[in-house]
Amino acid sequence: MFLRYLESGLGIFPVNGKTAFIKGWEEWCLKLPTIEEATLWDELYKDYNIAMPCGPASGVMWLDIDSDNLEVLRL
Repeated sequence: MFLRYLESGLGIFPVNGKTAFIKGWEEWCLKLPTIEEATLWDELYKDYNIAMPCGPASGVMWLDIDSDNLEVLRL
């Protein structure tokens, strides 16, 4: 699964639940993992969740709005 995300141009890394356990995970915001890394993660972490960091590597930005206020939600 990690490899498929990578092939789509998206930065990813494995997480346990919502917890990043790979030291230096922030680097995946700036660069994509290698094919070798993604393949290894597919083998080692197949039952883990996949995190998709924001940043220049994948060109992804997330917006999380926690509000029920319609004025805030109107974009």
